[in-house]
Amino acid sequence: LYESTGLNGKSKVRRLDATTLDVIQSIDIPREYFGEGITYHNGNLIQITWKKKTGFVYDANDLSLLLDFPFETERMEGWGITHDASNNRFIVSDGSQYLHFWDDQTLEEVGERVKVWRLD
Repeated sequence: LYESTGLNGKSKVRRLDATTLDVIQSIDIPREYFGEGITYHNGNLIQITWKKKTGFVYDANDLSLLLDFPFETERMEGWGITHDASNNRFIVSDGSQYLHFWDDQTLEEVGERVKVWRLD
Protein backbone atom coordinates (compact mmCIF):
# COMPACT_ATOMS: atom_id res chain seq x y z
CA LEU A 1 0.00 0.00 0.00
CA TYR A 2 1.35 3.44 -0.91
CA GLU A 3 0.46 6.81 0.55
CA SER A 4 1.17 10.38 -0.46
CA THR A 5 0.85 12.90 2.35
CA GLY A 6 0.36 16.57 1.67
CA LEU A 7 1.55 19.33 3.94
CA ASN A 8 3.68 22.33 3.08
CA GLY A 9 7.27 21.48 3.90
CA LYS A 10 6.35 18.07 5.32
CA SER A 11 5.01 16.01 2.40
CA LYS A 12 6.01 12.36 2.19
CA VAL A 13 5.65 9.24 0.09
CA ARG A 14 5.23 6.11 2.17
CA ARG A 15 5.06 2.39 1.67
CA LEU A 16 2.73 0.79 4.24
CA ASP A 17 1.96 -2.70 5.40
CA ALA A 18 -1.53 -3.28 3.97
CA THR A 19 -2.67 -5.26 7.02
CA THR A 20 -1.30 -3.24 9.93
CA LEU A 21 -0.82 0.12 8.15
CA ASP A 22 2.64 0.31 9.71
CA VAL A 23 5.07 2.46 7.75
CA ILE A 24 7.64 0.24 6.02
CA GLN A 25 9.46 3.06 4.25
CA SER A 26 9.02 6.82 4.05
CA ILE A 27 10.73 9.53 2.02
CA ASP A 28 10.39 13.29 2.23
CA ILE A 29 9.65 15.19 -0.94
CA PRO A 30 11.42 18.55 -1.35
CA ARG A 31 10.08 21.18 1.06
CA GLU A 32 8.77 23.47 -1.68
CA TYR A 33 6.23 20.85 -2.82
CA PHE A 34 2.84 19.95 -1.35
CA GLY A 35 2.35 16.27 -2.21
CA GLU A 36 -1.04 15.26 -3.56
CA GLY A 37 -2.33 12.27 -5.56
CA ILE A 38 -0.32 9.14 -6.26
CA THR A 39 -0.91 6.08 -8.41
CA TYR A 40 0.91 2.85 -9.27
CA HIS A 41 1.87 1.95 -12.83
CA ASN A 42 4.33 -0.66 -14.16
CA GLY A 43 6.43 -0.85 -11.00
CA ASN A 44 6.50 2.91 -10.52
CA LEU A 45 4.61 5.45 -8.49
CA ILE A 46 3.48 8.64 -10.20
CA GLN A 47 2.84 11.55 -7.83
CA ILE A 48 1.49 15.01 -8.57
CA THR A 49 1.87 18.14 -6.48
CA TRP A 50 -0.73 20.70 -5.57
CA LYS A 51 0.41 24.12 -6.85
CA LYS A 52 3.93 23.68 -8.23
CA LYS A 53 2.86 22.01 -11.52
CA THR A 54 5.43 19.27 -10.97
CA GLY A 55 5.06 15.52 -10.87
CA PHE A 56 7.45 12.81 -9.73
CA VAL A 57 8.03 9.21 -10.77
CA TYR A 58 9.44 6.86 -8.13
CA ASP A 59 10.55 3.24 -8.20
CA ALA A 60 7.82 1.50 -6.17
CA ASN A 61 10.31 -1.00 -4.69
CA ASP A 62 12.66 1.44 -2.99
CA LEU A 63 10.96 4.86 -3.48
CA SER A 64 13.98 6.21 -5.32
CA LEU A 65 13.20 9.21 -7.51
CA LEU A 66 13.43 8.31 -11.20
CA LEU A 67 12.06 11.44 -12.85
CA ASP A 68 10.39 14.76 -12.27
CA PHE A 69 8.14 16.31 -14.90
CA PRO A 70 6.14 19.51 -15.45
CA PHE A 71 2.40 19.43 -16.03
CA GLU A 72 -0.45 21.81 -16.71
CA THR A 73 -4.12 21.48 -15.83
CA GLU A 74 -7.17 23.74 -15.99
CA ARG A 75 -6.46 25.20 -12.53
CA MET A 76 -2.69 24.69 -12.76
CA GLU A 77 -2.93 22.40 -9.74
CA GLY A 78 -2.70 18.68 -9.07
CA TRP A 79 -5.18 16.95 -6.79
CA GLY A 80 -5.76 13.32 -7.70
CA ILE A 81 -4.40 10.81 -10.19
CA THR A 82 -5.32 7.24 -11.11
CA HIS A 83 -4.31 4.85 -13.86
CA ASP A 84 -6.80 3.69 -16.50
CA ALA A 85 -5.12 0.50 -17.72
CA SER A 86 -7.78 -0.27 -20.33
CA ASN A 87 -6.95 2.98 -22.15
CA ASN A 88 -3.22 3.32 -21.31
CA ARG A 89 -3.66 6.66 -19.62
CA PHE A 90 -3.78 8.48 -16.33
CA ILE A 91 -6.87 10.36 -15.22
CA VAL A 92 -5.98 13.54 -13.37
CA SER A 93 -8.11 15.86 -11.25
CA ASP A 94 -7.19 19.42 -10.38
CA GLY A 95 -10.28 20.38 -8.39
CA SER A 96 -11.92 22.02 -11.40
CA GLN A 97 -14.90 20.69 -13.31
CA TYR A 98 -12.57 18.91 -15.75
CA LEU A 99 -10.78 15.57 -15.80
CA HIS A 100 -7.50 15.48 -17.70
CA PHE A 101 -6.08 12.45 -19.49
CA TRP A 102 -2.34 11.81 -19.77
CA ASP A 103 -0.59 9.18 -21.86
CA ASP A 104 0.87 6.61 -19.46
CA GLN A 105 4.21 6.50 -21.29
CA THR A 106 4.86 10.17 -22.11
CA LEU A 107 2.88 11.84 -19.30
CA GLU A 108 1.59 14.26 -21.94
CA GLU A 109 -2.06 15.29 -22.02
CA VAL A 110 -4.00 13.36 -24.67
CA GLY A 111 -7.52 13.81 -25.96
CA GLU A 112 -10.04 16.29 -24.74
CA ARG A 113 -10.71 17.21 -21.15
CA VAL A 114 -14.00 15.87 -19.85
CA LYS A 115 -16.36 18.16 -17.99
CA VAL A 116 -17.98 16.55 -14.97
CA TRP A 117 -20.81 17.75 -12.78
CA ARG A 118 -22.81 16.67 -9.81
CA LEU A 119 -26.38 15.53 -10.24
CA ASP A 120 -28.55 16.36 -7.26
